[in-house]
Amino acid sequence: MFEPMSDAFFHKVFGDSEPTHIGSGWVSGVLGVFFGLLGLGGALCLHFPALLTLPEARSHYPMVVIRLLIQGTIAAAFVLAGLSAILRQRKVLALTAGLLAAVAMLLGGGSTALPNEVGSHYGIGFDWFLLDLLVMTVVFVPVERFWPLHRGQKTFRPEWTTDAFYFVATHLPAQLLTFLMVLPALLLTKWLAIPSLQAFVQRWPYLSRSHFIDIVITRGLVMIPMMVCGFPQSVLAGYLVFVSFHATFCHTDFRPDAHWLERYFVTVRYHHWHHAAHKEAVNVNFAIHFPFLDRLFGTHHLPKAAWPQRYGLLDDTLPPGFFAQLIAPFKRAARSS
Repeated sequence: MFEPMSDAFFHKVFGDSEPTHIGSGWVSGVLGVFFGLLGLGGALCLHFPALLTLPEARSHYPMVVIRLLIQGTIAAAFVLAGLSAILRQRKVLALTAGLLAAVAMLLGGGSTALPNEVGSHYGIGFDWFLLDLLVMTVVFVPVERFWPLHRGQKTFRPEWTTDAFYFVATHLPAQLLTFLMVLPALLLTKWLAIPSLQAFVQRWPYLSRSHFIDIVITRGLVMIPMMVCGFPQSVLAGYLVFVSFHATFCHTDFRPDAHWLERYFVTVRYHHWHHAAHKEAVNVNFAIHFPFLDRLFGTHHLPKAAWPQRYGLLDDTLPPGFFAQLIAPFKRAARSS
């Protein structure tokens, strides 16, 4: 099986022939590196809030909690690094975790003073990315480990670095992505907005996929009716958070399913059939949230209690690696034109 260059690089730097089970020092080493990265990222956000943080989020952070969270991740990285160093013969994970935590501490950790005022109206969104990464990891890694669909699949499976590149590309530039998704709605709202409809919607009690351009287009189209109807900005922001969480959940390696819910709401098994490489499952299950849309357009496919056996494209292949896959659709279109 082809192993991408980035997979091979990380295996060469951090890999060894020692076991990886709990108690071998591997888990504590990996977690130490993870928490060290979070702690260092948090310290950098405190040092450069104008550049790294989302303007929309700055005023809403409970800074006492955020500072404790940063200090906690740094402390966890030190403890886990020490544990890994004791348990594992090769010390590269322990040294990396300890180095990241030490740099974060030298930068001031969670005690770094913030400027009285941050005047920048733009920011990369690194703060949102770190929180997103923490929540997604804490929630979905245990879900896949305790209730896996494919029991032989590891967390660091082949091409896991490609998955990581996709996560960074679609979660890190939060402000840019949000702007590109909302821009069509902002332009069309000027011409399509109906004041009476907006007033009605605002009285309600308010109770995707991975290619960068696909996310901008699909979620951008969803934003148009929401903004035309006059939903408040808080509802739009809440929807973006929900759809990011739901989209990740639908792509997990998670076996349990709720048959009673599948008829009304898109679940993991329902969306897995969208990615199935089966002749009977070509161009099916396009709905993001509600399966009745697939029934309406004749694209519904959900065999009872069955899961796909193969995933991907039926009559074509994609090149390995994030950047190759990013440009593959355009190269294919150029060849066919």
